[in-house]
Amino acid sequence: MRRLKGILRNPLAVIGAALLLAFLLIAAFATALAPHDPALQNLRARLLPPFWLEGGRPEYPLGTDQLGRDLLSRVLYGSRVAVMVAFGATSLAMLIGVLLGLISGYFRGAWDTAIMRLVDIIVSVPNTILYLTILALAGPSLPLLILVIGLLGWTTTARVIRSEVLSLGKREYVEASRALGRREGATAFRHVLPNIMGSVIALGTLKASATIIIESTLSYLGFGVQPPTLTWGQLLSQGQQYVSTAWWLSTFPGIAITLLSLSLIFLGNWLRDVFDPRVAP
Repeated sequence: MRRLKGILRNPLAVIGAALLLAFLLIAAFATALAPHDPALQNLRARLLPPFWLEGGRPEYPLGTDQLGRDLLSRVLYGSRVAVMVAFGATSLAMLIGVLLGLISGYFRGAWDTAIMRLVDIIVSVPNTILYLTILALAGPSLPLLILVIGLLGWTTTARVIRSEVLSLGKREYVEASRALGRREGATAFRHVLPNIMGSVIALGTLKASATIIIESTLSYLGFGVQPPTLTWGQLLSQGQQYVSTAWWLSTFPGIAITLLSLSLIFLGNWLRDVFDPRVAP
């Protein structure tokens, strides 16, 4: 409890938690929060600036795009894909990475060799090329995007967890568990895994932040979730040709991507210390 109260003494953690909560609520209630239908066109109101600039209108707080669609509504709807991909792909990648890293570092031997060689094979090819190739051949969709990012994004996690487990494998409490005759698997999950949770949580938040960037990049290139489903990467791509005359079209989606990524990083640094048993309360 004392550690949880520490968030109030960490300004970055408070900011991260508040931003993340805000984005989660926005993603959950985007339909209710959006002032307009994000697909509704109004050519008479095309390329309106944000309301605080000359020519802006209060009913379009962040302005409109080239077809007169409300930018705020489109950004709000785009948050849903960002949150779903970040949660789904990160959960899959962390599950695979933690499990294989734990097996590799604890059991070593043939398990370690096989898993690390698999890691070497995957990282030998740039992930972006793999993403683009698979999505181009299979056809981009939300479930496939989550699956591809998750299945290709576990390698760094596995390496870090393996290193942590190797350093813990010879600790006294691990040797004592073995001496008591406990099964190796039970020892690994009961005594080793809890002591690497700080690293797991930190890696998870960083992975989620990176996943948001990956999803936005793929959507920007046209290989992510396809219209009419909205994503922030799509909005960036659509606004790039108007960047000199209608800067708001790409600026506000970019700000949303940045804030969500930073919220995960800020909160993750605090959570790492909270759940790390090696840090004194």
